[in-house]
Amino acid sequence: MRSACSEIHFTATYMFSPVAYRAGQKTLEIYARDEVLSHMTRMGQTLIDGVVEAAAVHGHDISMLGPATMPSLRFRGAGGQERARNFAYESAARGAIFHPLLNWFLSAAHGADDIAEAIDIAAAAFSGTPRS
Repeated sequence: MRSACSEIHFTATYMFSPVAYRAGQKTLEIYARDEVLSHMTRMGQTLIDGVVEAAAVHGHDISMLGPATMPSLRFRGAGGQERARNFAYESAARGAIFHPLLNWFLSAAHGADDIAEAIDIAAAAFSGTPRS
């Protein structure tokens, strides 16, 4: 029996870290108590809707991909990645980080005022981004 057990490899990420394990449990409790996922989904959908509208106002053809809690933006047509980089630069210069290729991540800390500000910044960035 002992020799058979000597060939078994056992590992567990949090086995020797009860503090990290308990922090994870508490985080899940707070997410449930405060309905964090619902909040993040609402804020993300508001952001998506606002960005899509701002893009249309400024003549950009975009698509938003991914779930509302972690959307990403794609410019349709020729030069889409270059326009995405330009949009990201214009946004960052105004105070919002919108990654040109990867997802944007919402958090429980993002409130309605933050999302409204991000949409305003996106609108200004679209105005400084060349159209296809």
